[in-house]
Amino acid sequence: NVSFKDFMILARQRSEFYNVEMELKNAGIPYVKNKDSGLFLGIECNHWIVLINAILKPDFTGSNRNAFKKAMYTKFFGKKLSEISSSYYDIDSTYEMDLMMKWKELANSHSYAELIDSILVDSKIEEILNSLSDMQSLNIFKQIGDYALNYLLSNKKSNVIKTFKCSCT
Repeated sequence: NVSFKDFMILARQRSEFYNVEMELKNAGIPYVKNKDSGLFLGIECNHWIVLINAILKPDFTGSNRNAFKKAMYTKFFGKKLSEISSSYYDIDSTYEMDLMMKWKELANSHSYAELIDSILVDSKIEEILNSLSDMQSLNIFKQIGDYALNYLLSNKKSNVIKTFKCSCT
């Protein structure tokens, strides 16, 4: 019962890891680099930004409904554009709306550990990114979530989640 997370590769310099990284990619083996400078340059960070932007909206009425729909298009929900365009997402009594409202409440009460955990567990992200080729992306989503949690917990300001959102861009 061994999984990828049970292994660690150490290198003295980043340049030494380049060949190992290429082999891991070619084999479809997920990996996460410690202090990965490109962590916030990928699409995964953009998906986090869209989701956090939606969570920060005061409500989902009027033009704010678009933020909710954009969040549905992220890997956290994995909806297609045709699904988002349907009238189903114009009503408030959906599973996705209930989940977003739960996350808004957790963010407003500064329950950041529960918020990040709920986002990673209750969203569809592990279901959507379940293939071997998607494991790298899933690990990046989780790593950004861990970074966000550490950042949020170490900065006890009331607008800290807004500040985190800006640090991802």
